[in-house]
Amino acid sequence: MAKLYNTLSILIFPFLKTKLKKRFGEEYIRDRMWRTPQAEGRFDYLIHAASVGEQNVVAPVVAALSKERARILLTAATDTGLTLAKQHHGNRGNVTIAYLPFDLKGPVRRFFNWVQTDKLVLVETELWPRLILSAKKAGAKVFLINGRISDAAFRNYTRFSRFLREVLGAIDTCLVRYKVDGERFQALGVAPEKIRVCGNLKLSSWPEVSPAAIETDSPMMVFGSTREGEEELILDKLVDSLKKGHPIPIFAPRHVERANEVEKLLTAAGFEVIRSKGLDKFTLNPGQALLVDETGRLLSFFAASDLCFVGGSLVPKGGQNFVEPFFFGKPVITGNHLSNFLDILPVFEPFMTIVDCPGELAFAVETFLSAREGFQLKAREGQLILEGEKKALSCVLEALS
Repeated sequence: MAKLYNTLSILIFPFLKTKLKKRFGEEYIRDRMWRTPQAEGRFDYLIHAASVGEQNVVAPVVAALSKERARILLTAATDTGLTLAKQHHGNRGNVTIAYLPFDLKGPVRRFFNWVQTDKLVLVETELWPRLILSAKKAGAKVFLINGRISDAAFRNYTRFSRFLREVLGAIDTCLVRYKVDGERFQALGVAPEKIRVCGNLKLSSWPEVSPAAIETDSPMMVFGSTREGEEELILDKLVDSLKKGHPIPIFAPRHVERANEVEKLLTAAGFEVIRSKGLDKFTLNPGQALLVDETGRLLSFFAASDLCFVGGSLVPKGGQNFVEPFFFGKPVITGNHLSNFLDILPVFEPFMTIVDCPGELAFAVETFLSAREGFQLKAREGQLILEGEKKALSCVLEALS
């Protein structure tokens, strides 16, 4: 099966190379084919996190290992992943950041000619056969952390289960998010004694945020991470109650450059708009709307609010992070376009309100105002789920040590 993988890689790569060159440029291809990082030699850990999502997952792990003076080679597979890795760890003297080579015979062989490592750590679903088997051959232990397999991926993987058994069998420790992930890895060839359920690293680090300082006698609702077209849908069904302060709205568009556009919509709807930039304290009254026109403050407004709507979900944008309000025990409403978060949706769906249209959103807000206790109870249950995830980081670090 290894020979078949090699043959297919050789046949497919020229087409993939053309596509990648067009997207990322010639230098990206050279970096992943020929170049080596500045530091060579032995590393305690070779950690691969392909892109932005994986880099965010592994960031607290790298930070903790770095504090223990471990020598780390952190790799990425995309330009955005590499940039984020440098932002997170560029000032750590014992962390070297580089591209991982393409999973081809020549690049991987050259890579392991100058890199030696005791432990190869892969994140989530980065199961590169040649990388794993080459690291194992070189004497490294192979770890998979925050391991996950979606329904669709599991169906696809079962078609290649014979080949995957060889690759997955080389994994020494498989740290998965949930029991179902472990069951799927076991079905594909990981020995049960190698599998451990640690929880979700994405949810293990709680934000250190203080609630925004807001004085008001009315309930407040944040419409967070809204996308183009959503504000109109919200105002169409909720404008009258929002202007009466039932509840007072706080709009935080996903892209701050849309702030002027959103302000025009709110002004046209009859609101007095207060923009957040440059202000530390706010006094809000019925008829006013707060517009968050700066990055980095959304969580503080979630923490201060009574009810949270998480956008990108009334329109087909795949949703935004509906977990964030649960960190503060706040009730969550979201639309039904949540394709970006299908992996964690089953965990939190029982504890939030999912609406199919603006009319249902208006009804949910009205229901909250008349029966807050039920919403708050569900929010607390969602927060308890997050508290259970706190152990994920310590579980992973214990296994890696």
